[in-house]
Amino acid sequence: MKKISVVISIYNERQCIARCVKMLQAMDAHLQIIVVDGGSEDGSWDIIESLDIIRVRSRKGRGTQMNAGAQKASGDYLFFLHADTWLSPDAFAQIREYLSQDQNQIGTFRMGFDVDHCLLRFYAYFTRFDSLFTSFGDQGIFVKRDFFDLLGGFPDWCLFEDVHFLRMARRQTKI
Repeated sequence: MKKISVVISIYNERQCIARCVKMLQAMDAHLQIIVVDGGSEDGSWDIIESLDIIRVRSRKGRGTQMNAGAQKASGDYLFFLHADTWLSPDAFAQIREYLSQDQNQIGTFRMGFDVDHCLLRFYAYFTRFDSLFTSFGDQGIFVKRDFFDLLGGFPDWCLFEDVHFLRMARRQTKI
């Protein structure tokens, strides 16, 4: 079975990081979970210190933090996740099945929201299509490790690093 390293970049995520880590651990005991803190000021570090995970301190900036987590990762597959995300119970089976196929290098999940609003339903519907305007890190990005390395990781940006990374990936393969 291929190993998945989950990289979660945080900044002031005290309210949701423990829930996220516990959800992941309950879903798949074989995950390597890496939380990268970009200098939280709300006590997030104290919370992650109490969890059975790999903890990394980094400069603030999602791209920088995700790359720092990827450097610590030993998985065949990398999964970049936001701390406030909920996953379907079979998410890791889906990732392994999808990435086990040679032609598949990278993917994202569709989005849903926990608030019922027509604009959010509209946006969620369009995340089923891959485009510059509909694919973001909020969906979770899973990628084969060697493909991530080939792309050179995320740019060292605070915002839209996910859009750039997915744009670079689209030049090489289908997402």
